[in-house]
Amino acid sequence: MSIVKGVLSTDHVHMFLSTPPHLSLSNVMQRIKGRSSRKIQMEYPELGKRYWGRRF
Repeated sequence: MSIVKGVLSTDHVHMFLSTPPHLSLSNVMQRIKGRSSRKIQMEYPELGKRYWGRRF
């Protein structure tokens, strides 16, 4: 999977991705959301209790 083109805004991101045909869109989005969530939680641990009810 690779990002072909992207635009970053203050509150959202638009990406045009190139993915292998065997990957479904739902699996691609699951990976993207999971990885970005994990990175945010590691970088800002104080958000864990506020939004997820736990700390990392």
